[in-house]
Amino acid sequence: MSKKPGEYSVGYGKPPKATQFKKNQSGNPGGSSIKARSKATNPYDTTLATLWKEEGDREFPMTVNGKTEMVTLIRGVIRRTYFDAMAGKPTALRLAHLNGRRSETDRREMYREQVRDAAEVQAMAQRELDARLVAGEKNPVVTPHPDDIVFNPQTGEVDIVGPTTREEHHLMLARIEHRDRFLEFASEAPNKKAKNAHLAQAAMLNDLIPPRLRIELPEN
Repeated sequence: MSKKPGEYSVGYGKPPKATQFKKNQSGNPGGSSIKARSKATNPYDTTLATLWKEEGDREFPMTVNGKTEMVTLIRGVIRRTYFDAMAGKPTALRLAHLNGRRSETDRREMYREQVRDAAEVQAMAQRELDARLVAGEKNPVVTPHPDDIVFNPQTGEVDIVGPTTREEHHLMLARIEHRDRFLEFASEAPNKKAKNAHLAQAAMLNDLIPPRLRIELPEN
């Protein structure tokens, strides 16, 4: 009697055909796969992270000192933690202290980064301006101008109070020209009313010009 290939081939690593696992079928149908288990317990799974964020961003009415406002759940939890800390609850006190220190550390680091960024941008602009002046270029256009990069030590913010493109630079020059023209009109005005009107226009344009190029205007 002939046998089909593999029909009676058994032994180590060669179980009977009837007991072999079928392709694409789990050997433990009642159990869960390793992939499924790891996904269910992974706290950094993107689906769970999205759910945490969506629920944390959900708004609900919260009343404080008789005033009701809509706040997100995460903000409400943090606010409640601080209220409990003010009431002297130990766990809330520890959380408030820990997160307060962490927030302060983050703010200081952000402040230092902003100072470094402002200094770097200003230094780059100054180097470009100096290089053009050394090359003999008169009134070189550098955007932003180093004097227009202002760091606010109170807020830690960097403000650029001048043009950042050539188009804005040309607009600035036009404003200066119009300001000076209104000053001329004011000096030649036939009466005080007309003079004040021209001075008001000059003052409006003067406020739109970077501080380094503003001038002191005559009083009305």
